Amino acid sequence: MGIFAKIKDLFAVKKKKDTVKLIVRCNKCQEEINSIFRKNYDFQPTYGSEDYEYSITKELVCPGCYNSINLYLELDGNLEILQQEISNGQIITEEE
Repeated sequence: MGIFAKIKDLFAVKKKKDTVKLIVRCNKCQEEINSIFRKNYDFQPTYGSEDYEYSITKELVCPGCYNSINLYLELDGNLEILQQEISNGQIITEEE
């Protein structure tokens, strides 16, 4: 790595987080569904009218059994999940 590349890395502006990645497990067939939600497409801003900054309301369809999984998330400004509601499935962490 050259000196100019090191200087560029020092002064580089870090890109803001604009996606939320989740793994959802279907309750019917136990298949794991990788889901990516994009800020400019999937997020609904609250414009300060709620205690959270964004919400996501999605219906996922399991590719293994076609089970419908309803997902509702409330996110803060840093895109951390504050509240979650899910039916016919569960959100799992990467450690599980």
